[in-house]
Amino acid sequence: MSVLSDLLALQKTDIAISQARHRLAHLPQIAVNAQAVISLANVKKQIEVATSRQNQAQIEIAQLEIETHKLGATAERLKKQLRTVIAIREIEALQHEISNCEVSRGLLDDKELELMELVDALASEIVSLSENEKVESNHLSESRDELVSSQTAIRHEIQELDEHRSA
Repeated sequence: MSVLSDLLALQKTDIAISQARHRLAHLPQIAVNAQAVISLANVKKQIEVATSRQNQAQIEIAQLEIETHKLGATAERLKKQLRTVIAIREIEALQHEISNCEVSRGLLDDKELELMELVDALASEIVSLSENEKVESNHLSESRDELVSSQTAIRHEIQELDEHRSA
């Protein structure tokens, strides 16, 4: 009977080892850690998109400033030319062109103002997302530590069971 009881003890140890390996492979902390990785990646992607949009808006603002400057220079040139013209039709045409330049310049200024507001909003969003990134990073670190701790405990249990089995 002693051989059978030894075999039963060996079988119970093998079952305990299999169960521990199964627990190791299916720890809930694995899913929590994976979700934390995904959340952090999503926040980083949102920061990247917001930063890209902000940079694009700043480039557009710079281009609008150049266009506005060109329109201002054109309007000034036309105003100087207006002083030397004596024909009424030419005066009316120059005044119309000057008026068009001023209207275009006003539209560009409005668009530039909208873009500046967008840049400010994106800057606020980036700050908020950066804070969220820190929170998610801490959450990831905590979940990783918890996962490693659980895995270490189970591996230690498996090692003890293997030693007991060998004995």
